[in-house]
Amino acid sequence: MLLLGVADFLRKDSAQSSVPAVHGQLKVHFLDVGQADCTLVQCDGHSVLIDGGSWDSYPTVFEYLRGLGITSLDYVIATHPHADHIGGMSNIIRDFDVKQFLLPDIEGKNASFEQMRKALNERGTSTTFAAAGLSYSMGKGKL
Repeated sequence: MLLLGVADFLRKDSAQSSVPAVHGQLKVHFLDVGQADCTLVQCDGHSVLIDGGSWDSYPTVFEYLRGLGITSLDYVIATHPHADHIGGMSNIIRDFDVKQFLLPDIEGKNASFEQMRKALNERGTSTTFAAAGLSYSMGKGKL
């Protein structure tokens, strides 16, 4: 949870990095997706995407991830169902192998949320509602 708070704080001066992750190191990428949010976290060869930006920023997210050689994401996290956080999620789910999708136990009432839910169902992606006290492994790191 602290990482999400730091990510939101640092997002205002975000910078993109194309340096590959080094084994045993935590690497955080703050993608420049305008007023939307999208953060990539890498550790020990594992990748986690936190939010996916808005629908119109998806090409930037796609190119950035593919530029790093990413075709699979261990976890994708939707922090909340606003379009500037999940607008690109349906495309991420369709274009990348998402192993586990984490979302808040909040029902969205917008087109982006419905498209995300439809993509999750179409791909049969495993979903989990985030809850306090849960943790997820990323190699030697935990999320």
